[in-house]
Order: sequence, then structure tokens, then C-alpha cells
Amino acid sequence: QPPPLLMSTSTKSNANAPSVSSSSKVRKQSDAQANATAQSDASQLRSLLYWHLAAYGDEEVREHAKELFQNHIDGSAPIPGSMRGAVYKAVMTTANQSTYSQFKTLFKDTESAEERSRILAAFGYCEDPNILSQILDFCMDSTQTHAQEAVVAILSLSSNRIGARHAWNFFVANIDQIVARYSGGLFLMSR
Repeated sequence: QPPPLLMSTSTKSNANAPSVSSSSKVRKQSDAQANATAQSDASQLRSLLYWHLAAYGDEEVREHAKELFQNHIDGSAPIPGSMRGAVYKAVMTTANQSTYSQFKTLFKDTESAEERSRILAAFGYCEDPNILSQILDFCMDSTQTHAQEAVVAILSLSSNRIGARHAWNFFVANIDQIVARYSGGLFLMSR
């Protein structure tokens, strides 16, 4: 039975009332939208679950993420966009210098703002103090990142239990550079 909005309340023929075939089309479109929404929800849930398993130390997921990332880097199997952020974050939790260099190369080679943002957000999940310092330096280098992009990595890094202290110490030590870079209002530093 068609939804109530599509049912005619009059028994008389109404030229404006939708025909059975048009109500069937509307129903099919509605079903297709519901299926697309369900698939999108499942994809988001899969990504969140994957990331949380990696964040809480599931070695199997972390190793799987490294394999996915390596296949993505060498071009043999690109990571689907819906999973890319979760995989990048999972890989960065155990990143070494080589992995960080691969991410920087990936960042430099992409023109997609969405992809650049995913990479910068993943930077903040690194647990290696030396790499965290390099990430902060990278973010403040205006030849490497745009001011509005750098904020993504700095915020991500500052929410990391290990990175928060690094971010604060970096902020205090580089306040003049930060004020110069963000005094235009992006960081509300002009107040």
C-alpha cells in the first residue's frame, strides 16, 4: 500500500493525484534512498570500529592496516575512501620514520583537500615523540602546509595523550611564529 501522502482521499477521479505507476516509482526511489543510507551507515560504523580496535591496541587490525596502507602506496589496491581515514590513523599509531615519510610523500602528491585533511588528521595519532616533533615542524612550514590545513594536524595531535604535551610545549616555544602565521584570525589570535 502506498504511503498515506500518496493515497487519494477522494473516490472521484483526480487529475492531480499520482498515478499508480508514479507512486510505484516514488516507492522504488524511497527504497533505493533507504538502502543507500543503510549502506552509508554501515560503512561509517565499519570505519569507526576498525579505528577503535586499532586505537585500543588490537595487533591484528594494526597489522592489517599496515598491509592495506602498503598496497595503497604501491598502487596495487587503493583503500576505499570510506575506510581511508581509519586505516591512516591505525597505521600512524605505530608509525616509524619510514612510514611518516611515506605519509608526507602521499600528502605532497595529492591535490585533494579531503585526502590532505585525512592525512593531517592521522598525523596526530602517532605515538613516537620524535615524529610528533617533526609533525609540528612540518605543520608550521608554510611551504609544506596551508595555515588552515595545519590546524587539523595540530588539533589532532593535541588530542593524543602523548601528543598533547608536545603540542603545548611547541606552542609555548613557538608563540611568535604562531602569532605571525595565524594573526589573520584563523586561530582567533588577533583578539
